[in-house]
Amino acid sequence: MSQHEGDPALQAVLDLDRHMREQLVIWFINAIIAIVILLFCMYKSDTVSRVDRNRNYISVDTRNVLIESQSKRQPASYDNEEIQGWLLNSLEQCMMFDYQNYASVANHCNAHIFSLNMPPNTAVRHGQAFYRQLERSGIIRTLIDNRTAMRIQIDSSTLHKEGVRDFKYITSVLGDMVTESLYTYEYDVVFRIKMDGQKLDAPIKYRVVVEKMSPLIREFPLGVRSIVSLE
Repeated sequence: MSQHEGDPALQAVLDLDRHMREQLVIWFINAIIAIVILLFCMYKSDTVSRVDRNRNYISVDTRNVLIESQSKRQPASYDNEEIQGWLLNSLEQCMMFDYQNYASVANHCNAHIFSLNMPPNTAVRHGQAFYRQLERSGIIRTLIDNRTAMRIQIDSSTLHKEGVRDFKYITSVLGDMVTESLYTYEYDVVFRIKMDGQKLDAPIKYRVVVEKMSPLIREFPLGVRSIVSLE
């Protein structure tokens, strides 16, 4: 008969000691496995990073055709009929909203219709400037106060002129000037604003300037620069 048999306290100490040794061995094995996995992940991360640094990207359009960089002084590769059709559809889209969806229409047109060429002397984009003028005119306030909707009816449109146009900007308080040359299309568009429940349907003639953009920014490389009343 073993000297330890019949002594529960001593047997419990021995069992605990054996259990701790087993747990220490298991912990050591797990630590070795964790270190191996960590080293492997570090190796793979460094490998992926090195591959990413050497990877080349090319810009393609929705048809998977390579997009080539073009000068904004060059005309767009579309004829006048296509450009004019795009412009009229865009004007109707960006001037048709109600008191609830006005903000969402304005945001969409700022990003997809108006020019994204940023003037060097301001942080306000062309679309934002247009909608601010629309708000100052009181039309938006009337729209919201009367909880109504508006749209435009285009009566006529003609190409006034096209070609490279120089825009001059003052860039500092000292009066320093910079010049930006862009290819533009200027249209004379006559349309009337129609607001439900309001009499605002008198036809007004506007000069709408469309300017060239980089095809790397927008697949259809044109944007509305300004809409100015001629009356």
